[in-house]
Amino acid sequence: MLPTLFRIPHAIAGIPVFGWGIALAAWIVVSIGVLVGARLRRRTPRECLEPIPFALVVGAVIVFVLPQIEERGLHDEPLGLAIRGYGVFMLVGVVAGVALAGFRARRVGLDLDTIFSMAFWMFLAGIAGARTFYVVEYWDEFRRPTIAATLGEILRFTEGGLVVYGSALGALGAVVVFAARRRLPLLATGDLLAPSLAIGLAFGRIGCILNGCCFGGLAEGGWPSQAFPFGSPPYIQQFQSGRLLGLKLEYDAARLRWIATRVVPGSPAAERHVVEGDAFEAVIVATPRELLLARAENPTRDVFILETRSIDRSIRWNAASLPSMSRPVHPTQIYASLNAFLLAGITWLLFPVRRLDGVAFAAFFTLYPISRFLLEVIRVDELGQWGTDLTISQWMCAGTIAGIIPFWIVVLTRRRPATTWFDSAAGRSRANGPRPPNGPSSI
Repeated sequence: MLPTLFRIPHAIAGIPVFGWGIALAAWIVVSIGVLVGARLRRRTPRECLEPIPFALVVGAVIVFVLPQIEERGLHDEPLGLAIRGYGVFMLVGVVAGVALAGFRARRVGLDLDTIFSMAFWMFLAGIAGARTFYVVEYWDEFRRPTIAATLGEILRFTEGGLVVYGSALGALGAVVVFAARRRLPLLATGDLLAPSLAIGLAFGRIGCILNGCCFGGLAEGGWPSQAFPFGSPPYIQQFQSGRLLGLKLEYDAARLRWIATRVVPGSPAAERHVVEGDAFEAVIVATPRELLLARAENPTRDVFILETRSIDRSIRWNAASLPSMSRPVHPTQIYASLNAFLLAGITWLLFPVRRLDGVAFAAFFTLYPISRFLLEVIRVDELGQWGTDLTISQWMCAGTIAGIIPFWIVVLTRRRPATTWFDSAAGRSRANGPRPPNGPSSI
């Protein structure tokens, strides 16, 4: 786990890096260079102007967004922008996805500028959808006393808190609009992009490992496992539930007691002579912030207390007595990453041999929800929804499967052969027809 790779300082030689500072000046120079380069390559006026929206959006982010997400010190002074492992691998996934799409696009007659433009809008819509989905699901974590503070918390997406299905909905919406405006065949475009979606997801899950999110439940019985350090999301969850100490606690409403239904042999709880069946009137647990402060400033402070006042029994753990690592958990992030790499390979190989448009796209959105549903069984970072044990992601998986069935029917009943050549300049595509004389020989 490596949540922060490095930090960009707040200022260099007294000049702010973000806001109206060094980063904005550098971006203006780069943007002017891109526009001049496009003109020198004798692009049409429309093509020369296409990068401007992207340049303006990035400039606005530098001026208004990045200063809000800089890390702050104890006295609220800006320390700089932390470069998170999660955000870096998310970016690597985007670059890899665009590279895959660009490589294939050149072989089917689609110019790279079209791919880059589409990737830009997919990225923006995907991030917006992924973050919106997460914020709606965990709104209480983001609500602050002021609107500005709330927006600042929402914009910290490079630290985690992105939902795959929200990203997919946003990105697919962008593709539909883009394909309609450029008169591209929608199903064939979806086939071309399917491997890119999968490869982006694969690298994103590596970022989850560094961030400590999307973690699995306790791994026992010889299963592959990984442990996370103090303060990580798995560590905090295990601490708050008592599992970090080797306890499984369940509340008995009839007796008004917490019951130790399981005690792991050799665990910190067993060392304090807690046995299965012990009943406690109160379980007092420090909040995550209190735990972190106690570890840093007052290690002897009690942070986990089991009390039975009727017999004057109290079992206490202070911050210094807690384990330094979480108990081993299922490496669900690794499983998810390997699964996504496999899906990228399958959809990549499907594209040139498919007989109908939409097959590779449909294959991805059939296999992914099935595998994701199964992975959710061993993940414990989300609770069941709507009175069931199914997480929100499992409900989304079920909805995706329900939606992909009629999509398969549409794909398989279409009589039009698969598109093998895009003519993006003319807004046309060809199905199993001859390519231009100088066109690529294979896809």
